[in-house]
Amino acid sequence: NYRPGVAARLGIDYETLSAIHPTLIYGNLTGFGPRGPMAGAGATDIAATAYAGLVAGDGKLGPGGEPQGLTPAIADYTTGAAIGMAICAALLHRERTGEGQLIEGSLLQSALAIQDVYVMRQPVTDASMRDPMMEDVDKLRAAGAPYADQLARRNEYRNSGAAPPRLYYRSYVAHDGAIVLGCLTRATRDGARSVLDMQHDNSDEPEFDSTDPETRRQTEVWMDEIEQKVRQLPVAHWLQLFRDAGVPVAPVQFPEELSDDPQVEAMGIMVDLDHEITGPQRVVGPIVSMSKTPLAARRASPALGSHTSELLRELGLSETEIDDYRANNIIGGE
Repeated sequence: NYRPGVAARLGIDYETLSAIHPTLIYGNLTGFGPRGPMAGAGATDIAATAYAGLVAGDGKLGPGGEPQGLTPAIADYTTGAAIGMAICAALLHRERTGEGQLIEGSLLQSALAIQDVYVMRQPVTDASMRDPMMEDVDKLRAAGAPYADQLARRNEYRNSGAAPPRLYYRSYVAHDGAIVLGCLTRATRDGARSVLDMQHDNSDEPEFDSTDPETRRQTEVWMDEIEQKVRQLPVAHWLQLFRDAGVPVAPVQFPEELSDDPQVEAMGIMVDLDHEITGPQRVVGPIVSMSKTPLAARRASPALGSHTSELLRELGLSETEIDDYRANNIIGGE
């Protein structure tokens, strides 16, 4: 759970350890990746999934119109599974070559990878849904419309096609959007209290009994106080203050805007491909990177039936048999 740079200061980073033990396989997981403007930012699952568009994509709102986080911690689990698979592949490579390697994954990259068509860009379909949708959403934001209205507008486009939250680990509606706080430690919660001037909140003190009905009512009062404060100022204001205080925070973004996000671009997560039917498209690339066995998205998804004849030949069917199947509409494709 170190932020980027801490392992190097401790002398346990890949470069240091691989110099000692060249066959080392080293898995490195970060919140937003090792490069780009968000590289050094703290991240918990709720902050990363908000940034990556998963929270907005899930479309759930609380009683005050605030975005609701996902359950379970999907980016955490997806990243762990991806790294585990990559390590297995790296073990096979080492068995064959004697080489170790660095494997990197991030919550951001995993969260984008599992959203596929929601994040990808494709001009032939963007023009009919994504572009007008984001144009409407941007107008609502500029007019100061609440997050619930922005989400409702997005859902209008999307649907036409195809224990109470803690004070500092939940979403809040700002003046022009919404933010998520991801505080899981006393230190980060204290940072949030400082930013919000909530030092009178004693929910981290030993005498605070979360099961007492009176303390629950008090928590609701504090939550309402924070909500009123956050609503007064824009998202950018809160992001700057919380980040300066070392608090895990992220804007609640829509997955459709992530393909052009500065952090996503800096990481090179999106890949430009050309589909044989729909033409140019931008898709999420491989979920991890491997230093000695590089991964790449080399071609777009094939059209239905593109490889039918090829596969049937491999299975031993003759051209006459394949032509007969096609003539009788048993198979399609070329």
